Amino acid sequence: MKKILLICLLALGACSTQKVQPKPLDEFPLPTTTVSQVDSKDYWINNNLTITTEDQTDGIVLIQSLIISGMKDKAVEAKINQAISDKITEIRRVEDKAYLPKYSGFFVRYPYDLIEVTSVNISAYSSFNSNNILSIQFNTSVEFTYGTERTMYSFMMDGLNFDLVSGNKLNLSDLFINGADFETIINTTMSKDIAKHLDESEFLFSSYQLIGQFKGISPSQEFFITDYGLNFILDETTPAFYTYYCSSTINIPFSDLKSILAMDQRFIKDTGLTEDSTIHKQFKLISFHTSNTYDKTTDTIPVKVSTYLPDDLSTNELAMIDAYLEEQYTLLLVDHLNASSQSAFFQIVVNRVGRYLSVSAYCNIYQGEASYYYNGDTRSLKPDGSKVTLNDIFVSGFDYEGMIKRKITEYLTSSELSSVITVDEVYQHLQWSIYYSSIELSSEFDSINGQAFYASISFMDYPNAIKVFD
Repeated sequence: MKKILLICLLALGACSTQKVQPKPLDEFPLPTTTVSQVDSKDYWINNNLTITTEDQTDGIVLIQSLIISGMKDKAVEAKINQAISDKITEIRRVEDKAYLPKYSGFFVRYPYDLIEVTSVNISAYSSFNSNNILSIQFNTSVEFTYGTERTMYSFMMDGLNFDLVSGNKLNLSDLFINGADFETIINTTMSKDIAKHLDESEFLFSSYQLIGQFKGISPSQEFFITDYGLNFILDETTPAFYTYYCSSTINIPFSDLKSILAMDQRFIKDTGLTEDSTIHKQFKLISFHTSNTYDKTTDTIPVKVSTYLPDDLSTNELAMIDAYLEEQYTLLLVDHLNASSQSAFFQIVVNRVGRYLSVSAYCNIYQGEASYYYNGDTRSLKPDGSKVTLNDIFVSGFDYEGMIKRKITEYLTSSELSSVITVDEVYQHLQWSIYYSSIELSSEFDSINGQAFYASISFMDYPNAIKVFD
């Protein structure tokens, strides 16, 4: 039988800690314009680009590319599309084994003369598309054989980042205020990630090993942007890292960079760059979260409590969360314990969404082989601790009740539940919370049979009816 070996298997990393030796900041190109004030907005403005995918098969190469359209400046639009096409042309050269990544030791382990590339699969997609910044991530899977009946795989990543004003590729420094010591901040976060990879309690398996001296990021190091932060690519161009003959990444969350970010300002212009002038917004994912678990006992029943909280909660916010935890702990857990209860698990999850905190709670109570699951009251809290109402979310005059009831009607009809419960009954049990790009609705109208209504209202669908960004 044909043996398949996946060479990108994550393996345990083990090596010594290296001190970062940062390079001078002047090695990095300066920002293209001057921004001296740190970003203060808690939301992104989405680019109104139309992005379409295009599939192509050419011999052993399968390509899923993307094309942007909808820009007023067609020259800039064509410039970006050409850069994406050129990148794919560059990547697809790996169909010739002479262009396979030159990882250290690769051709020792897999002799060049025995290698035959059998397929190349390239896909491109938009990983960040806001504030007149467009980031494209390219994923490439290369299948090749060496010797008799041995199939190998290597995975590669690439990134391109554009400003939509000029169509030029971004410098890393363009994301930050002028004079920011971004290199030290990024290198420090990368060093923490490296340290975690050296700690078996943090990472049982590692996607890379540090085998040389980490000297910090370089001006030529590729990266791509996501809603969560920056992803720096580790591959054959970063010889201090052994990545198992595949690309890996180290993520730098925006929470570590928020003191120097200039992404709200550098490429924002007074006039829109796209043919569609509608303004679409979504909240930033700017807070870092920490998970904690502790044990407690309630009525002699052992309970494991789990919390997932932003690191930047104020004293007042912590008090709000403590009050919510105690309330939901009583409603979900204490009030449902009985003589048959043996153990329980209780969890609260808190997300910072702009100036709001969106909170939810869950509980499992175990009785023998049976497990009983309870959902808590999902809500969003204002800075003063009060609950966000639907009137707080939608502008005056917008018929949100009619819109929501239409969604409930669609759900009941498709689920064949119209004869079981009415739209008004579902609406009466409605809960809601604000998330990064949507309003999440839920209504658990039959907890015994596990029947519930769930719906998501995207900010993109009702840009002129949402006022939570004001």
